[in-house]
Amino acid sequence: MLAEYERRSPFFQIVLKSNLLLLLSMLIREINKDLVQEGYEKTEKYRSIMTGVIDYIHAAYHEDLHLDTLCSLAKLSRSTFCSIFKAWTGKTFNRYLADLRIFHALTMLKQPELSVTDVCYAIGFNELSYFCRIFKKYTGISPTSYRKQAIQQEPGTPRIR
Repeated sequence: MLAEYERRSPFFQIVLKSNLLLLLSMLIREINKDLVQEGYEKTEKYRSIMTGVIDYIHAAYHEDLHLDTLCSLAKLSRSTFCSIFKAWTGKTFNRYLADLRIFHALTMLKQPELSVTDVCYAIGFNELSYFCRIFKKYTGISPTSYRKQAIQQEPGTPRIR
């Protein structure tokens, strides 16, 4: 780097900056290697547990799921489970479950033979007003409005204005 600086070839400043960034990244890796390794080992340690939990949630999202049930299933304390779950999914359990239920609701609301109430109970919500409130919070529109828009946009469906 000193030779590059003394020569002052064209673009020497860019070369110096890139070499400095490379040096800093190597130092940071070396200093933090224990932390990185520890994080990797923790991720691997819980891989099968969390995969099982996620599979269970996807299979039973329409049921009355509780955090304590999943903690028991994973054989982890509530705080440990919550921190690992968030690290794995990027979301809290409640947010993950709500997102999953709303995702399924979006598909089901496109089926005109199902009422909004049918969809509400089919995806695991126990109260229609709560479902409508959560749906609107996540999507910006009510389930009924979403259904009208989705049906109008279906290919081959005449558009009503």
